Amino acid sequence: LDLRGTQIRQLPKKIVGLRSTLRALLLGSEGMINNPIAPAGVQHLHMLSTLATIDLSEQPASFVEALGAMENLRVLAITWSFHQSSDGTYREALRSSIRKWKSLKSLTIHCGLGCSMEFLGVLPNPPKDLEKFKVTAGRFVTIPKWIRVLKLLSFVQITICRQHTDDMHILGQLRNLECLVLGLDFFPEEAIVIESAGFPELQRFSVDCLVPWLTFRTGAMRKLTYLQLKFLSCPASSQTSVPSGIGSLQSLTEVALCYYKRYSDSPNVKVVEKAVREAVAGHDNQVDL
Repeated sequence: LDLRGTQIRQLPKKIVGLRSTLRALLLGSEGMINNPIAPAGVQHLHMLSTLATIDLSEQPASFVEALGAMENLRVLAITWSFHQSSDGTYREALRSSIRKWKSLKSLTIHCGLGCSMEFLGVLPNPPKDLEKFKVTAGRFVTIPKWIRVLKLLSFVQITICRQHTDDMHILGQLRNLECLVLGLDFFPEEAIVIESAGFPELQRFSVDCLVPWLTFRTGAMRKLTYLQLKFLSCPASSQTSVPSGIGSLQSLTEVALCYYKRYSDSPNVKVVEKAVREAVAGHDNQVDL
């Protein structure tokens, strides 16, 4: 049942009559949701395997906790507000439900701007079959340690707000990780080093940061074909705090630099662009920039 793009704003009460047959319910589009559908009654559809995107921002904590009874969920996308991330009752309700979704393969959380998601930093018994974990706008202090036990994880999108040496190591040990979208909401005090070991299957790597101070060691990310660097014009950057070692990415075929057009003449943007262009020009592959 796909209700995206319709004029429906409230699920009919009779939808509970589909509790034994309905497998997929699509309520809102990926990312921002315009005029979200009130999801009353959804918690009774226990046979659902796909539920996206359900707006929880106006729902009571008891509703969030009740979703935990939907044991057949495989794909789930939700919206989460700043208020909820600040309320202990809501935080525990979401943690409780995540622990019960044993068969979950994909979890997407669209957060309100500035949401701290650190309450999910500790999560005993996460869904072991999770293949996709995506959190937009919300921030963690560091990479949650429980991610390392998810052997099937192939897609991760997460933002962290502190530089920690273990973060890249934890992500690098994910044997099936193919796509990583990493937000760095801090100014790095030193280069973020990507070692030669780790990331055995990574093909796409996107970094959203203030300064793209990344260093790739020889042999790093052996299967990486696409690298995207989103950054700002930061006056504290210098000739040394630029990407290095891009030439070591042996499978690379495309590099994308993303920044606001109004910063195109910034000296700092030019320094980064010059460093990347030189690395691409000297690459063994024909790399598009």
